[in-house]
Amino acid sequence: MVWSKIVQVFSLGSQWGDNTIRLIEGENALKMVQRVEGILEDSMRVLESHERVMSSGEFNAFSIKHRHLVLKVVEVKQEVHRDRNQSVLSGNPVGRGTDRIVRDVVRLQHQAEIYQQDVLTASRRAQDHEEETFMKRYLEDTPHTMGVRLIPLPDRPQPTFS
Repeated sequence: MVWSKIVQVFSLGSQWGDNTIRLIEGENALKMVQRVEGILEDSMRVLESHERVMSSGEFNAFSIKHRHLVLKVVEVKQEVHRDRNQSVLSGNPVGRGTDRIVRDVVRLQHQAEIYQQDVLTASRRAQDHEEETFMKRYLEDTPHTMGVRLIPLPDRPQPTFS
């Protein structure tokens, strides 16, 4: 008798297990898309802060890629929501297209991570170039700044050390 109850619980678990796992996959897909949005927001913040030190061609190329990725994010989000709504309305398990959506989300996250690395690398390079150029100009304008000399002012009394 106890064994039959355990078997019923497990058979119920397997009956609902696939649906539950798929539902969790759907939630994970949405969370992954939200992470991608965060990656893109961070990347754009870095990109915009380096706009004036990057070449316009490089900045424009990154901006175009960003818009492309944002569009993909919106499309994938729509797919996830459409898949969830369809499964709720039809009563079928979540997503005939769930595997495809998960693959799309994983691919999108990978593309966003690569994009972010490229933006960070280009921003560091532009920043390093800006600092190098600044230091070069600064040193050319003030050639005696290599050593620091203290020159006493004539109208002030000098401190005495005992």
